[in-house]
Amino acid sequence: MDRRQALNVLAGAGLATLTRGQSRDTRESNGMIYRKLGSTGDRVSAMGLGGAHLAKPSGEEAVHIVRSGLDRGITFLDN
Repeated sequence: MDRRQALNVLAGAGLATLTRGQSRDTRESNGMIYRKLGSTGDRVSAMGLGGAHLAKPSGEEAVHIVRSGLDRGITFLDN
């Protein structure tokens, strides 16, 4: 198997995984999509809120951004 074939196989496996995972997505009344997190069974929002950019605004505005995300159903935060 050459490099191109290996990449095609990996891409196909990735697409199959994504397609399979999408059937387990659930949409709540707030419009947010939630997915199962690994084998934990916990559900997290499909959309996350990154934290690196929160150092730029004032502290009050950063708190407002996070609370706004939480109010809209975001349960996955990263930094």
